[in-house]
Amino acid sequence: ACTMACDVLSMKVDQGKLLPSVLIGSLGEGCIVPLLRLILAIAQNGQHELRGELLRTGAIVCVSDMMQQSLQAGDRYTFSTSIAIIRLCGPCLSIGDSGTITSLQNAIRTLSAVLSISEQGGSINQQQTNTLASLKLESLLALEALSNNVSLHNSISSDALPALGMLLKREKGQMQSSDGESESMICSALKTIQRIASSNAELVVRSGIA
Repeated sequence: ACTMACDVLSMKVDQGKLLPSVLIGSLGEGCIVPLLRLILAIAQNGQHELRGELLRTGAIVCVSDMMQQSLQAGDRYTFSTSIAIIRLCGPCLSIGDSGTITSLQNAIRTLSAVLSISEQGGSINQQQTNTLASLKLESLLALEALSNNVSLHNSISSDALPALGMLLKREKGQMQSSDGESESMICSALKTIQRIASSNAELVVRSGIA
């Protein structure tokens, strides 16, 4: 039954593929969150090649758009779910899928924008600060995963490196030995930078991060 249901969602219909069509709400807004959960469950629990198949359905194009829209709308659940899907499926990108590449590049810009948000300011309370820190860690882990795909290195270099540099400077001054979240953020940022440096060390040096 599960296989048949997934086959139906990924099959081609006259107007295109059903999976991305459901995500844009053609079958009703109530279908979107359950479908996001299904995609995430397949990506988390399925075999590695299934993540590539999910990319080939074109669903990631809609997921990337939803991630940006949910950030603007303050929809934490949809934003975090979208980040998790992109983190798991994005590294499976194959060269030649221009639509998916563009969507992942847009996702990288959105993730970089999250890292650039300042926690300082009189209008932000402690709960909002904690939420923002969690979102930044999720964004960092997604960028770290995407950096495994060399075809995304140029986009990460141009959009994420400045944000990563700012984050490292900020976290370096605030990190305490007992602050596990700050340590996780720094380690994730450094892993991403290390992978970018392996293909474009000059750009990393010019960014001032070194």
